[in-house]
Amino acid sequence: MATKNILLICNTGASSSFMAQKIRQASNENQQACQVHAASMTQIDEYIDRIDYLLISPQLKYAESEIRLSVANSNIKVAVIPSKVYGLLDGNAVLNQIQKM
Repeated sequence: MATKNILLICNTGASSSFMAQKIRQASNENQQACQVHAASMTQIDEYIDRIDYLLISPQLKYAESEIRLSVANSNIKVAVIPSKVYGLLDGNAVLNQIQKM
């Protein structure tokens, strides 16, 4: 199974760091190969060449169209993490979301 390269973004990269940690933990428990990074929205360009998935925190939902445009010339799959999942730091739910993308 190929490693999934995932970037989570939020306003400053702080809350996405907590979620990234939970996704790493869930991927280890489920024996799924994942590289998970957390960053702010302004750092997307630093990761664009090495990610497969871009997950947006609920508080950045307002910028989803802009974010999608910024990666439109790539094969990156983009989604907003549901508020409840993000609030509960449910790494397993995020992995399930990625599987469905």
